[in-house]
Amino acid sequence: MSSMQSLENTILRLGDQSGIYSDEEEQAISAIYDKIDTDPDLQSWRKYMPKSIVIVVLRIYKMDVDVLYETVKSLSTVALKTYPDLLARINPTRLQSISNSKVFQILKRPVDEGPAVIIFRINRWIPCEANLEELVSVSTLYFLTAAKSSPKLQRQGFILICDVAGFRLRHARHLTTIDLLSKIATVLSAISTKMVKGVVVINSFAFFYHTFNMFKWVLPSRMKNIIQITKSDMSHITKLIPPERLPVELGGVVESMAYDETISKELFSDVNLIPTLSYLLNEVLITSGYRRRRRSSVK
Repeated sequence: MSSMQSLENTILRLGDQSGIYSDEEEQAISAIYDKIDTDPDLQSWRKYMPKSIVIVVLRIYKMDVDVLYETVKSLSTVALKTYPDLLARINPTRLQSISNSKVFQILKRPVDEGPAVIIFRINRWIPCEANLEELVSVSTLYFLTAAKSSPKLQRQGFILICDVAGFRLRHARHLTTIDLLSKIATVLSAISTKMVKGVVVINSFAFFYHTFNMFKWVLPSRMKNIIQITKSDMSHITKLIPPERLPVELGGVVESMAYDETISKELFSDVNLIPTLSYLLNEVLITSGYRRRRRSSVK
């Protein structure tokens, strides 16, 4: 198998695995491809957008082709022209160690209903070993891995629970780097209200709360509107997720085995994942002019 075939297969495995598309979905896929094929800024990325990836995003966007196209166009502009330095800060070789640290966990879904629930444990985040962009990358890969076999989940998106117990000065230094945070917020705001259905911050004590107030003004209003912050009131979570799906620590009734421990193993079982992400990242940075092209190892 050639390097390019390995790359294509890895991209395919990140997308929808059901292989079942309705007539409406097939029409939407054709429509978004038509728009991309006639857009000079997006044509070169068509080969990295198989149906299995496109359908996941279309389901998140409720089959709204026009809104999805405008979002892709906006993200392309941000990544290639406005803030290519954000992508340059991502080191794909660090993503597996971030996953192994269990800084992110995902709840089991006993039935195929409702959004995914991803928990971010800030006390497991070591900023010198993982930056904010890499954390966003891992959380996105977790969602794709959890959702790839469930069209329902692709349509529902995910809820993010941030456990900020253990928030320290080392974390605050990263969150109060206003220029960096503003750039990341600009990128995330394009997709947050579609993919992220809610954000609940728990175990928020005085230091985190005061830190959040220092930077919340850089967040777009549509991001601020989905964030709820509490010290210990878990009703904010149970309003979004049935208690029977939640562990006791989050206001639910599940006493053990609430978390899906297979996601990380499944995600990184593909030995071509990291090389593929590195290749795609390099292509973006070269296209943006941020990095010079070297002799390609992909044939």
